Order: sequence, then C-alpha cells, then structure tokens
Amino acid sequence: MTGTVYILSLIVIILLNSKSVTPLTCESGWHLFDSNCFFLSSANDVTTYSTASTTCDGYGGHLARPTTQTTDDFLHSILGAPPDSTNVWIDLTYKDDTWTWSDDSELALTYHPWVTSFPYASPGSNTCAAKAYSDPDIMFYIFDTTNDKGKWLGLDCETSQRFFCQKPAVGGATTNSPTSSPEITQTVQPSTTSTSDTVGTTASHAPSFTNDFTTAPEVSAPEVTPAPTPSASNAPITTAGASQMSPNDPIDDVIDNAGHVERHTAVLALSRVSEIANSGDALTDDLSKIIYSLSYLTDMFSENESDVEAFLQATSDILGLENKEILKTLFESHPEMASVFLSGVEEFVDSARETMLTSSSKYSSEKTNIALFAETVPKNSEEGTVVSSNSGRTRVTLPDGVLSDAVDVVVVEYNTMTEILNLTSMEGHEFTSYGSEVVSINVNYHGDGAKVEFDDSDPIIFRLGTSAKPGENEEATCSFWKYPEGRESVSGWSTQGCWKVDNSCQCNHLTNFAMLMRLTDKELSAKDAAAMTYLTSAGVGLSIVSLVAALFTFTTLHLYRSQRVIIHMNFATALLFAQTLFLLSGLVEDVPGLCKCMSILLHYFFLATFSWMLVEGINLYIKSTAAFNTGVKTPIYAAIGWGIPSLIVAVSLAVRYDIYGNGRSDAKCWLSAAHGLIWAFVGPVILVMLVNIVIFSMVIRAFMTLKLNADKSTVEKTRSGIRAGLVLLPLLGLTWLIGIVQQLQYLFIILNSLQGVFFFILHCAMNDEVKKAYQIKRKQASSSVMSSTTKQENPSFFTKSSSFSKDQMKSAWK
Repeated sequence: MTGTVYILSLIVIILLNSKSVTPLTCESGWHLFDSNCFFLSSANDVTTYSTASTTCDGYGGHLARPTTQTTDDFLHSILGAPPDSTNVWIDLTYKDDTWTWSDDSELALTYHPWVTSFPYASPGSNTCAAKAYSDPDIMFYIFDTTNDKGKWLGLDCETSQRFFCQKPAVGGATTNSPTSSPEITQTVQPSTTSTSDTVGTTASHAPSFTNDFTTAPEVSAPEVTPAPTPSASNAPITTAGASQMSPNDPIDDVIDNAGHVERHTAVLALSRVSEIANSGDALTDDLSKIIYSLSYLTDMFSENESDVEAFLQATSDILGLENKEILKTLFESHPEMASVFLSGVEEFVDSARETMLTSSSKYSSEKTNIALFAETVPKNSEEGTVVSSNSGRTRVTLPDGVLSDAVDVVVVEYNTMTEILNLTSMEGHEFTSYGSEVVSINVNYHGDGAKVEFDDSDPIIFRLGTSAKPGENEEATCSFWKYPEGRESVSGWSTQGCWKVDNSCQCNHLTNFAMLMRLTDKELSAKDAAAMTYLTSAGVGLSIVSLVAALFTFTTLHLYRSQRVIIHMNFATALLFAQTLFLLSGLVEDVPGLCKCMSILLHYFFLATFSWMLVEGINLYIKSTAAFNTGVKTPIYAAIGWGIPSLIVAVSLAVRYDIYGNGRSDAKCWLSAAHGLIWAFVGPVILVMLVNIVIFSMVIRAFMTLKLNADKSTVEKTRSGIRAGLVLLPLLGLTWLIGIVQQLQYLFIILNSLQGVFFFILHCAMNDEVKKAYQIKRKQASSSVMSSTTKQENPSFFTKSSSFSKDQMKSAWK
C-alpha cells in the first residue's frame, strides 16, 4: 500500500513540474512547415524580384529558401496545380559569379534542382531564381518545363512573377505550469474571393510598420499593382501625446488581418478613420495607422456608389488642414507613407472604376480636399479627344493609338496636397514650389479594365491648372511622384518619362502628377565669376573717371548754354551716381539699414539713367526730323528725367518698403524678385528700350536722307549709317539689350560697365563743338599770358565764351 501511495505522489509531482511546450502556429493565410511559415502571393499579384523581396521583408521575413528537397516539395504542394503561365520567385540571386541567398550564404551544392539544360553555372547578370511552371524565353533559349515543373530556373530579375515568403513560426515557448493542449487548427491559403461573411480585400504593397502598429504582421500580399514597400531599416513611427486609437480598435483589426475582416468591422474602421482625422488631435502614428488601414479597404468600398462616396469622404478627411502639419512631418520623415496613401487611392480608383461608370458614361464627386471625375471615351473617338475635370483645371488628351477601344479616364485632384507633400527630387533638381495641384490620372480599357500603356510615340497629354507662374530664374517642369522600387529606394518627385510642350505635359506613363518650379540658374565657374567681377569693377571705375572728366569739360568750357549739352550733363550725372553707388553697395551688404537705403538709391538713379536715355532719344528725334518747330522746353525734360523715377520709387516704397535690401545673395542691396518688386525697375526699362528702338530706326533713316549723304555711294552711306549707329547705341542705352542673350555675358559687362567711357569719347573727345570750345579756351589762355590788358576777340564758334549773361543762361532752360 505504501508503495502505491509513493508512486501516485511521484506522478503528481512530475505532472505539477512538467514543462509544456506551446505549439508553433502561423497567421491565417500562412502555411506551417518545419518551424517556418510560408506564404504564396495570389495569382494576380505578380511583381519584380526586388519588390517581392521587399514585400516579404515587410512581413518580417524574406523570400522562401528551399534549401532541402522536403522544403522545396512543400512549396510545390502549396501551389497545387498552377496554370502554365505561373513562375514563383524564391530567395536566390546570381551575383559575383555564384548563386547566393539574400543572407549572402552560397547555394549548397547538395541540392539545386535546376531545369534541364539551364546553364546555371553562367546564367548572366541580373538573374534571379524562381520555381518554374512556364516556358520562358531566357537568353534567347526556350526551356521546356513540361517534365520539370517546380524546378528552378533563372529569370530576368525585372520580370514580374508570383513569389513565396518565409518567416519563423510563432510559439515553441515552454511554461512551468500544466496546461491543457490547445486545439491545433489547420492553416488555410488566402482566398482571392470574398464571401458574405468575410471580405478578402486586396492589399497594396504598402510599407509594413509592424513594430509601430501591431505585434502581428500582415499576412496578405497585394492583388494589384506596384505598391510602395518599405526598407527593412524603417524606424518606428511614434510620437509623444495621447493617441486617438482605442483598445481593440477596428483599425487595428484591419491592419492585423491585412484587410481580411468582416463587413461590419470594415465599416466601423472607415468610420474611425474619419473620426480620428477630424478630431484635430491625431498624432503621427495615428495618421500612419489610418493611412495604412485605408490601403487595405480599397476593394471593400468599391461595390456601390454609397461605398465609393464613403471612401472618398474618409480620404478627404485625412487631408484636412487640421492634419496638415502632422502629415507634412510624417511624409518628410517617411516619404514612403505618401506613396502608401497615393497608391491606395489609385488602387481604389481601379477597383471602383466599373461601379462609377456602369450606369453612366460620366461620374464625379467633389469633397472638401479631394475631387474625382471619371468618363468613358467611346471607341474610335476622334484623335485628340479631351477629357476635362469638373473644375476645368485638368485636361487630359488621349492619343489616337489608344482609341481603338473604349477607355475609362479617371482624374483625382488633391486640393491640399501641395501644402503637405514635400518637394524632394529623385534626380537632384532644386524644386522651389508647386505650380499646380497634385493630380492622379488613370486610364483603363473599358472592357477588361486593363491599364492603357503609353510610350514616347503615343504619350498621354495633359494640362494642369497652374496656381503660380515661374519666378525669376525658374521654369515649370512636368513631374510625377515616384514610388520606391527596391530595398534601398525612396519616394520623391521625378521628371523621368515626362516633358513639357508649350503649356502641356506629355508622359509615357501614368501616376500622380504636378507642375513643379525648378531653378534654372547655372552657377558660374570660379574662373568666370572672378573674371566678370574684375571686368565689372574695372569698367565701372573707368566710367566714373570718364563721367567726372566729361562733366568737368562741359563746365569749364561753359557749354551748358546748349539744351543738348544740358541733357548730356543730366544723363552723365545720373549714370555717375548709379555706378558709384553700385561699386559701394558691396560694402554695406551686412548692414541692413544701410543696405536698404542703398537699394532705394540704386533703384532711383538707375531709373533716372534710363529716363535721361529716353530724353536723349526724344530730343535727338526732334532735332533730326524737326518734328516740332519750337522743340521741348528743358524743364519738361527735367520732369521726365528726374520726376518720373521719383514717382515710381515713391509708389514702390509705399507698397513694398520691407522688400528693399532683400535681393539675391550675389546682389543683396538691390531689388528682390519677391512680390514683383523687380518689375518696378524692369517695366520702365523695357518701355524705354522699346521707345528708343523706334527712335533709333527713325533717326538713322533721317540721317541717310540728308543732303550731305545724297552724293555718296551705297557703300559710303552704309559706313556713315554704321558710324552714326555706334554713336547712338550707348547714348540710347540699347547696349543693355545684349543682356537678353545669356551667352553674351562678357560682352554685356564690357559695353555697359564702360558706358561712361563711351560717353566721354563720343561727346567730349570726338565732339566738334567741344573741340572748338577747347581751342578757344587755349587761345584765351595764351592771350592772357601775352597781355593782361588786351582782350582777344573770339573768331570762331563763340564770340565771347569767357562769360555770358544771366539771360543767356535762362534761355537754355526755356
């Protein structure tokens, strides 16, 4: 009896202290085998090797590694009896002259079931392995897989195939307390069709932030297209503060089950999306979750128009201005999340297209932050058929090559995306701002729903409503938001495959588009910059000296009795001040107050310079053609030369005083292009140039008809006309027109920095009037030395040039 009690006690102790093992399990849709879970993408989910690899990474695993025959046979059993067109990627690539798994371990030679005759020892570059069930054309060879179904074959990594994913199974832990054995359930393959109870939604290749959202990874791969996938190194999206997500939130259910949820759960989740988006208190991880969940619900809400409207409303709510700053931060730190959102809307449009265009050839929906327009273009429509959105801002023109069948065009306009989405360029462009809304364009054949393919010869043509015009040194570019393509790829704006023709964009592909402003300035080389700086300083310095010499000459020779000389002197004075201030402006760039004053003075004196150029032109025209018998009085000229610039500068100061002194980095103490202030200078200058061009042509024509040219030959007349033109060009300021041609920068600098030198040469050194006055001055000086008492009469131009009466001075200004 004692022995029996002892044995029973021992059994109890053993049972109480035994360690039970938790069975290994896999999520729904994954298949358990040998401590691993395996997943097979759906028949419609075909993609490149790189995207497939990244998708498996997002599930917390990798592409399947059938290192043994038993594992390989298990994968074959999952696939069952595939159609002949099926191939399935596995985790094997050819690089550095050997086949390796993604963990860089070389292929074990004990097991490598290649298709018969496939040259696996030297397959060529960019080759990835797949379980073969079709007869692809590889390197110009056709490999018959009739008797080799399921064996391995090297394919071009950029081709689209199905794929196997693999990750460790969950469980296997031990406990010190006895537990009843859990019921072991059979895992099932994910269904591609929905039932009345559970809807098998198609998931996008959206970034999987498992650590951020849930402890259970996603279990469904996308059914449709190119969706963005994350890098394995993505950091969790977390923020401080109170999350708007509730315990057991239906949004979490959608994410945990990759969209395979009951209808009522999906409806609750979509309602929660709008509720959180409209709360005004959503955190970064809240918005991440609702964006991610929305990408799983695209098929769920595409069966009827009320569902379509509900989905569009939730999408609009996410883009509300109350979420602008949070979304902006999210998309900047995780640009792939912007791709998740945009691609999710694209997939929704693709799913709901048939619903929208079944009963009518047109469909439209306008929400606060998003607008959708869809239209069916009939078969054999006229070439150049245009589809316009309700707003009229977006116009899509279809090429003739795609109109052999009816097509559906769907346009989605994002009203607030330009305030949220960053301007990151994939090609290193310096984008400065948006010139239009962000717009998504989708084109499918109406019959089978297949995507319409475009190319360089038959591109999609569209015109976006412009919200801004290019600024100084900017150009508008046709760009699209590029989704990540590989493990290390990121999202951003790209111009590849798009080009601008007049005011329209042409692209050889479809996606989300926008018109972006790009800086076009080409930085000068250090050598060119130094040379131009030297030329400018030297030329302006010589001009200042020449202008001072000219004013001194006019004054000492008492030539200011002539109206023409008075005009010359005023022009020289304005140019002298403008060029002197220009040289000094670099010294005060770091002193805000002085820099602002300098920019105001420069604005005034350069305007005055051009105003006196206009006066020179008007006076020259009147004198050469005798247009007015009495001429124009000097005070009127003075009002034009000094008064008009004063008025322009006064108005500019009243409107944009704060902008003065905020010019570009290389000309800080000048006018800013911001808010159009630069046009307070450019506008008047253009007007002066146009008037003086007309005057120049009329004066040259009058010169050629003078009597002194009547007896000259054609060659001599031409020479005389050229000489006259060379004299007039600097005086009228027409040399500034050279600045229009960027390739002539050196010539522009030389001619305009030396404008004062040309003025002195033409109007002093080579002027007959000045020469005669100078000769008289010399004779008077010689006479004063010979006799201080004898007053020499002047036989030439001036009878008494040493002095003149006040009445003579006044007559010059009448």
